[in-house]
Amino acid sequence: MVSMKSAFSFCTVCMLGMLLVLGGTQASKAQTKQRVGVYDSRAVALVYFQQHAQERMRGLMQKRAEAVKNEDEKEVARLEKQGQLIQAMMHDRVFGKGSANEIMDEMQDAVRKIAEEEQLPLVVSKWELAYQGGNLELVDITDKLVGTMHPNEKMKEGVQAMRNTEPVKEAFLIDD
Repeated sequence: MVSMKSAFSFCTVCMLGMLLVLGGTQASKAQTKQRVGVYDSRAVALVYFQQHAQERMRGLMQKRAEAVKNEDEKEVARLEKQGQLIQAMMHDRVFGKGSANEIMDEMQDAVRKIAEEEQLPLVVSKWELAYQGGNLELVDITDKLVGTMHPNEKMKEGVQAMRNTEPVKEAFLIDD
């Protein structure tokens, strides 16, 4: 015959065992969160364009000046339109949620290195996340990505200022 004390002890041991198993399950669930690298594409675009866009625009302006000199109105109009489109694209990327995929293509080695260091199987712009399930841990690598481009102090200040502002809707419509 089983005594009341033995039955109680048995139940207590069973309950403790269940708590350990369930507690362990929750701990293992927390450990299985997938780490995903995210970055603010506006910050990457800001530094990139401040370093590279001037060269591109300077070349475009030289071509336009040459077309004006040659009285090639069709080429002047084409180059002016191209300049406007480049400006709209830059506004969308720097001030809005425009894609920085082309920039990231040029930064693949840096992205890969940071992803490996941080053990991130995926890196994506934070503006491209349409949904985030509870099993993800988002790791912001914006500063590391920007750092690979060696920004000056003014650029770093601009990146920091972006952290406190939301992207502009229809930023491609900004008119300088």
